[in-house]
Amino acid sequence: MWTDILLSLAVLLAVCPSSVVTADSWTKIKDDIRMPLELRVVNEGLAHDDKGWFMSNQHFLYRTSLWPLTIEVANHHAIPDELTQMRYDHIGDIDHDQGIIYGGMESSEDHPGIIGAWNATDLTIIKYVTTEQDGMPWVAVDPSTRSLYANDWNQVDALQIYDMDSFALKGTLKPAAGQSLPKEIQGAAFNPLDPGYLYMAINGNCSVYKIDVVSGDVTFVLSDDYDKRPHEYEMEGITFWDLRDHTPDFGVMHLFGNFMTVKEKGIRSYTPV
Repeated sequence: MWTDILLSLAVLLAVCPSSVVTADSWTKIKDDIRMPLELRVVNEGLAHDDKGWFMSNQHFLYRTSLWPLTIEVANHHAIPDELTQMRYDHIGDIDHDQGIIYGGMESSEDHPGIIGAWNATDLTIIKYVTTEQDGMPWVAVDPSTRSLYANDWNQVDALQIYDMDSFALKGTLKPAAGQSLPKEIQGAAFNPLDPGYLYMAINGNCSVYKIDVVSGDVTFVLSDDYDKRPHEYEMEGITFWDLRDHTPDFGVMHLFGNFMTVKEKGIRSYTPV
């Protein structure tokens, strides 16, 4: 039934007042590309391949076209049954590489975070591995080192680094001396135009930071806050996809968020200056 609904009839391009980018290295192309009704349940992760978007929710995975947004494949049971029985009910920010979606699964009970891999074509689960992390709100892929980066939501002492194939823990990345990781990391992704840096989407003040994966140096990138009230706009996923030659509605860095009051979702898109 998804193909019967043209999302272009429902997508709203909205400019929200009091939204200011406070960094001089990025400029915003669109304030928000709002999700229509069919995708308003999607409020966690954002990734892509060379054809379209991948989006995640608590239990769901979606594959959509680039623009206009149309749902091509949906998996409403992306978390295996044996894990849902253990109250695993949250797929966080996701990433993609060579036909595989990588992401974390979290439980509302006292169970450790899990790294999962899904087939990007039909969104079925390929495998998963339980880790020793307390949670797994996001997973970011570094194809150059065959590594997956992850972290607990509010852990500020180090990022965890896992092997991309076995999901075994192979190291940590600590911030440089005198620095710390930002709190409330909701998503992360590597930027191909800025090699060696992991960009992190932060819920506080709708901010983005980046960390040098060699030196551990942490740098503020931008803040684009809609409302000074805590969590009025909840930052979620982040991905990088250079779409400047495809459509004027998108740039390079794309942030996925959730308007808490009206329960709508949106993609913010930025381009480097």
